[in-house]
Amino acid sequence: MEVSKTLFVINPEDKFLCSYHGGLMDVPFENSTCLHCFCSFCVETLTHCPIDNFPLTNISINEQLKDEFDQLLCYCQYGVEENPNNGEITTKVNGCNCLISYGSKLAHERQCKFNSHGVISDHSNDKSSPTLSYQDFYEMKSSGDSFSSPKSNTSFNSSKSPSFENISPSQQPPSPNINNNINNNNINNNNNNNINNEDFDNNALWESSTTLFFCNRYCPNKEFGCFYSGKTEQDITYHLEVECYCQKMKDKISHLEQKVEEREKEIRVLRSYDSTALVGKTTPSTSSSLSSSPLSLSSSSNNNNNNNNNNNNNNNNNINNNSNNIGINNSDNNLNTNGSNESDEDYKKNRQIQSYPIIKMIHFFFQMVAKGIKKSFIKVKKFFKRKNSDSPYKNFIKIK
Repeated sequence: MEVSKTLFVINPEDKFLCSYHGGLMDVPFENSTCLHCFCSFCVETLTHCPIDNFPLTNISINEQLKDEFDQLLCYCQYGVEENPNNGEITTKVNGCNCLISYGSKLAHERQCKFNSHGVISDHSNDKSSPTLSYQDFYEMKSSGDSFSSPKSNTSFNSSKSPSFENISPSQQPPSPNINNNINNNNINNNNNNNINNEDFDNNALWESSTTLFFCNRYCPNKEFGCFYSGKTEQDITYHLEVECYCQKMKDKISHLEQKVEEREKEIRVLRSYDSTALVGKTTPSTSSSLSSSPLSLSSSSNNNNNNNNNNNNNNNNNINNNSNNIGINNSDNNLNTNGSNESDEDYKKNRQIQSYPIIKMIHFFFQMVAKGIKKSFIKVKKFFKRKNSDSPYKNFIKIK
């Protein structure tokens, strides 16, 4: 039986490949020093491990790996064909459609109905097949004894069964009626079929057993590509817990979905916290500045009005004094002009002193607003950096 010409339902894993030539190995030989497995052909030719260069001295069959390989599902030899152009193996349309395990492949192919060189189940001309007379069968039925197996080496006669050698042949049963004759003939035919196991269609039995074994208990993940089938529910549960790759991927996807949901909740909490913090920092400063600014503006405007009135009064007094002192003497005129210039300088100084607190308040207000905007901008940048740094979940696609 050539492994290279066997078509498997699912391609075998890499652990079933030979470490030297890369082909499948039905009987894996393991080197105890390096734990690499080789096929039987490579073991005969190699003296050292081609990977680690360890000597192949202590070699044994890896029974666990061999059992796993024997459980792989494959197609019957008479259900596949090889393309002569590219050597690709495909299934036949009118061939054997049984799915069998690799360990039972030889046993099935010997008895396959598509095997022209196999055992033919027609034993009509077989002289060694046992037959029972009506007399022997009636005596067997009345006594309740069983006859020997057809696999025994005892010779069979057409007139007497080997299980009833001690019964004398002179005993004759009563003559049955027609209905009993028909019923007994049917029973005789059924028991003859049970006596000779070779009279059964072995291929039909094999197909029924494989149908029960491989078709009734498929893996629940068959739609995702897992074609495993087991005998009992325990096999299915063990397969789902240990062997099924699709089930592992489903568990991993569900675990990742839970992680993504947790991260989304954390992001929502952080967003709400940042928004409340920004609102709490910006609104008090702006409200206080806005609330204080009208008062300062009103107070400053009142002060300006009072100062302007005082300055106007002073100017009027100076003008009156100057008008009264015109034409008296030049010295008086010079003094009056000097006094008017000094009053103008004092007026400008007072205006600068009065306008300085207003400018300072406006400048302080704009500084606070600029600081708040900078802080909020830095927090937003940190938030987006934190979101982009979560690289393992960036390209995740949620499966519905």
